[in-house]
Amino acid sequence: MTSNVTSTVYRGVLYKQRDHFSSYRPRLFVLDSGLLHYYYSDADVSPAKTIILSGCQIHNEGVKEVEGKDMVGIRVSHKMTSKAYVLACEGEEEAKGWIEALSNAAKAGTRNS
Repeated sequence: MTSNVTSTVYRGVLYKQRDHFSSYRPRLFVLDSGLLHYYYSDADVSPAKTIILSGCQIHNEGVKEVEGKDMVGIRVSHKMTSKAYVLACEGEEEAKGWIEALSNAAKAGTRNS
């Protein structure tokens, strides 16, 4: 995927917990205009999934072991559904950046609704 979109707020690899298993897989995430897209690889043209962040709650899950490494967990959930996305990144600073960007996107979407 090429990044020629100028409105992209945040972009990087996060580990996503699989829906029915406790294992994690690396995915490319792109936060853009209140939408969080994830791709299986950088070569993908279309996202595997798009998460609408409006009204979502973003939580720091603290340090957890992912793929044999200590990572920081991030939970993205919506109070109106039972669906939650559990993500992880490799350090506190990276997690802080993602949490801030995701929280701002969720709040901005709520104000515009």
